[in-house]
Amino acid sequence: RLGRHEDVLTMLMHNGTNVSAAEDYCESVYGTDPDVYHHMLRVCVQPPHGHRPLLQLAASLLFKHGHRMDVLQALALLPPSMPLQLLQPYLECTIRRSAEQLRDSLLRRNMLRGHHVDVKVQLLQQQAHRVVIGTDSACAVCNRKIGASP
Repeated sequence: RLGRHEDVLTMLMHNGTNVSAAEDYCESVYGTDPDVYHHMLRVCVQPPHGHRPLLQLAASLLFKHGHRMDVLQALALLPPSMPLQLLQPYLECTIRRSAEQLRDSLLRRNMLRGHHVDVKVQLLQQQAHRVVIGTDSACAVCNRKIGASP
């Protein structure tokens, strides 16, 4: 509740190495602080003094919960020494998800274009519909001739 998520995650992951409890904590806090997974990733790759970075755990975290993190922020947190082989599953999943989002957006755009064209056609049809009133035309309500009205 105090917003000291990194301290809690450091205690759980480095002092007690209880990764499942850290993931449960992130899951419970995610609704109020969407950056909690970024904090967990930072704890993995930038450990406190005297601890080694948990690169394998960081890669696993990215693969499991990467959809809840901003890709650019997550990649910026990673050290340059991070083996690309560890990131391969995360990157493949992220690229696939991005391609699906692009495909969905294109599909929505084309569907909206089609709907727009249908609306334009209906508008043109309504504008083309004309009523010609002559002296012989009768009122639809009272059946009196319109040309004979006083």
